[in-house]
Amino acid sequence: MSEKQDLQKTQECDDLLQGQRHQTVYPQPGCQPPPPPPPYMYGHTIQTTAGLPVAIQPNNERSPPDYLGLAIFATVCCFWPTGIFAILRASDARVSAARNDMTSAWDQSNTSKKMSIVSIAVGVTLMLLIVLFLFVEYLVLIPLLFEFGESATTPATAGYNMDPTAYMPVTG
Repeated sequence: MSEKQDLQKTQECDDLLQGQRHQTVYPQPGCQPPPPPPPYMYGHTIQTTAGLPVAIQPNNERSPPDYLGLAIFATVCCFWPTGIFAILRASDARVSAARNDMTSAWDQSNTSKKMSIVSIAVGVTLMLLIVLFLFVEYLVLIPLLFEFGESATTPATAGYNMDPTAYMPVTG
């Protein structure tokens, strides 16, 4: 083929490929279709110029853990007031990581972890205090109450004459 024919063939391929963006046109043999656009990858930044991808820069910063499971455990099993805040912060950490705001995501993640730990600590402390109170009540106070009751030799009505005939008027 001559140079003129090659140029004409290249021009036809370019025209067909240009039309392919707007309508379905099957390319002729010898024409190469344009490469497909790169798929969107989570955690990567795609820079574009005029609609064409120029560079894919990996985001080397890993997303933080959101501690949602720990927050739910702390809420259900330990102390719910601080556990609810831990769940909210864990959700915020997940949302911040999804929009690639890693600074905020790490802050929310750390807050969620701290609130979960506080909730677990308060819950365990309250449980221990309840067990201690029950121990003191049932093993110390109740036997003392029964001990005082058994030391009295007479019933609570001591000193009163319980003979029903003693207070009856004498008729005569």
